[in-house]
Amino acid sequence: MIKSSLFLSITIILLFGYNNISADTTQAPNKQTTVRYGLEHIKLGSPAEPSIKYINLLIKSKLSCNDKKIALGKVKRNFTLKTCKLPKKHSKIMLWDEALQKLTVSFLDNKLFALSVTVQTSGDYEALYNKHGKHILKLFGTPSIIDLDYISWQKQNDKVILEDKKNGIAKLQILNKTLHDYLYLRKKTYK
Repeated sequence: MIKSSLFLSITIILLFGYNNISADTTQAPNKQTTVRYGLEHIKLGSPAEPSIKYINLLIKSKLSCNDKKIALGKVKRNFTLKTCKLPKKHSKIMLWDEALQKLTVSFLDNKLFALSVTVQTSGDYEALYNKHGKHILKLFGTPSIIDLDYISWQKQNDKVILEDKKNGIAKLQILNKTLHDYLYLRKKTYK
């Protein structure tokens, strides 16, 4: 049983061919066949209403959403930034059989541009890979970067980051990198 870093485990698995990993990666879609990153029925660019409904069904709870009007750069119009999160007081929510700690979904003018999921896992990364590895590779394809702290996939402006936050906590981010960086790493103007 591997109880160390998720990424060290996945790196070892990828390097040494654990449980047919080479077959898993060769069957994974490549960057040319992957249209947009996302989760099963929602992808980056998906409309807000059906995306929120799908996530509510997936987590068996209701997201709490807030809208803000924002200006982007020198564009002379306001954009609507909708951010949806788990309610502050919620009972234990399971997602993919793991305890959901945090969930944030962001839309700009009604289109999904960022999704962030943090789950508390058992910490048994070998079992987690056996359970979720093929599915992750099916969704995102072959990773672009495999590091000891994270794994990332990137196709043009779309990026996925699977990050080991230690102690069995894993964070998955799916985002339009250009838009996300502009909104959150540069000075924002809110109306």
